Amino acid sequence: MSVLRGSESGGNSTREVTELLRAYEAALLDRDCEALESILADDYVFIEPTGAVMNKSELVSQVRSGALVYESIEVAESTVRIYGETAVLTDRSTTKGNYKGFEFGGEYRGTDVCVKRSGRWQCVHTQETAIRLS
Repeated sequence: MSVLRGSESGGNSTREVTELLRAYEAALLDRDCEALESILADDYVFIEPTGAVMNKSELVSQVRSGALVYESIEVAESTVRIYGETAVLTDRSTTKGNYKGFEFGGEYRGTDVCVKRSGRWQCVHTQETAIRLS
């Protein structure tokens, strides 16, 4: 998930998308499912670092039940690119949490895609890839 500290273009759209993604991270950390329902589009897809895929209802359900708990999310090297009504965000993050009793954490490269529909931005896609240092 992406907190944007820099942007390449987009003016107000960049600011709006930045705020959306900050709210997304806060909702995950606070387990605020009502906020997640608003931030994520109905057709949202999350591709986990393991390659598993979750849709919106699955992600919200995992957060609501406590099966997925984020303890920290720290983001760096973020950029946003605006293409009309679509925003593509890339970042490098360090996260820590627990999923179904198993701790997870580490450094990740992530991509978020947001789309502006009916005058408001929503996140439609997230992919996180673990950074493996050799």
